[in-house]
Amino acid sequence: MVKLKTLAPNQTIVYDDIGATLFSYDTPICSRDYSSKIILYPAWRYSATTSKYRSQFLNGETTRETQRKLDVNTYTLRNTYA
Repeated sequence: MVKLKTLAPNQTIVYDDIGATLFSYDTPICSRDYSSKIILYPAWRYSATTSKYRSQFLNGETTRETQRKLDVNTYTLRNTYA
């Protein structure tokens, strides 16, 4: 089953059987599976608006905190959208 939750115009979370993915317009920004594994996509810090909604999706985490988690491999950065 797939469920959509609109946060704001052009900011949507898609829930499916694997987890949840935050989209800005039609671009994936960040995914979280049900085991809490986080995957970030190339546009994860594209703009202030993208960062605002990514922060909400990650429970208030700042861009600096997210970058630290990428640096120590707590989060995974995908180089493509596929």
